[in-house]
Amino acid sequence: MALGIGISGPRGGGGGSTPTLTIGVFSDAGHTTPITNGEGGDTIYILATGITATNYVFWAYNPTTEESVVIDDEGTGAVSWVLPYITKGDWEIRCDAKNGTSDLVWGYADFEVTMDADVGTFLAATGITDETIISALRVLVNSFKTDLIWNKMDAIYPFVGGTADTTKYNLKDSADTDAAFRLTQFGGWVYSANGVLPNGTNAYVDTHLSPSAVQTFADSHFSLYSRTLGTSTTLYGGSGIRGVNGNPASSITMRQSNNGRFAAMWNEGTGGLAIATAETDARGFYLMNRTATNILTFYKNSVQIAQNTDTNSATLPTDSYFLSVLNQAGSPFSTTYDNKELAFSTIGSGLSNAEQINLYNAIQVFQTTLGRNV
Repeated sequence: MALGIGISGPRGGGGGSTPTLTIGVFSDAGHTTPITNGEGGDTIYILATGITATNYVFWAYNPTTEESVVIDDEGTGAVSWVLPYITKGDWEIRCDAKNGTSDLVWGYADFEVTMDADVGTFLAATGITDETIISALRVLVNSFKTDLIWNKMDAIYPFVGGTADTTKYNLKDSADTDAAFRLTQFGGWVYSANGVLPNGTNAYVDTHLSPSAVQTFADSHFSLYSRTLGTSTTLYGGSGIRGVNGNPASSITMRQSNNGRFAAMWNEGTGGLAIATAETDARGFYLMNRTATNILTFYKNSVQIAQNTDTNSATLPTDSYFLSVLNQAGSPFSTTYDNKELAFSTIGSGLSNAEQINLYNAIQVFQTTLGRNV
């Protein structure tokens, strides 16, 4: 791929003389490191040299799709640009050098818009081609990485694509294996653009992710994004793990049959429960977050709704997280099936207050892009 191709003469390629306008694309403001590709969210620095003009007009053009994006229409010969989440592929960074309203010369540099490797792997696994979903995923992953929360995730379930196959994959590791925490689905589900909707009687998924295998006692979180307002169809409702008599445990109950809502980590005894006031609307993003042996915090939409500051001394569960029911010794706990439509879920390390706010904001932008935010 060539960098800094110049074309002289009027815009459109006339003139036929040796090119005098050179376009360079760089990774730094000092224009010392040329680059030929970038991903959405990257800042690139563009420099036009070779002639003196009163005005430079920069834009990006995709010869294949004929898309065009204005970069700067009243610039100097050097501009910076935060690359938007435009179509992956080969583009041209173009420039008109003008004297007043008259075109002097135009030139371009070839530039490839690439895909974040983790997004690309997920798309290859799921077969998703919808550009709205792709754009939403690219923004989401960029936000997670920019905010330094990507590496705190063991599992990220975005529930996109509207099928049993596309919604089973873990964005953090898109291999189709139990070891990659790919979901295994049971019972009756409805799959749609809005997420995954369990029937509330026998539907659940196994994440294959056991707290004892990957999480840390004083440094763990679990989250769910619900699109359902009402109470559970069974007595308790919930997602996660519950041992006999509540020990060990790791679970979120968003709105059970009596409107109760609480988080349990790593037991339901001393230091293990964060019980919030009665729920009236179970739509939203719920997060339980342990950042110390004596700090368990329960959030809804990034706002704290309960906290337990008693010291917890339980052991990490060896069973795996189930979604839409509680896992008790490897089987669904029958009185805990839930009916909440899920549109996102994460499992990973504990988050600071700033990180949990960033997590919520990134997920909410994602849901809004997909038209399914609550």
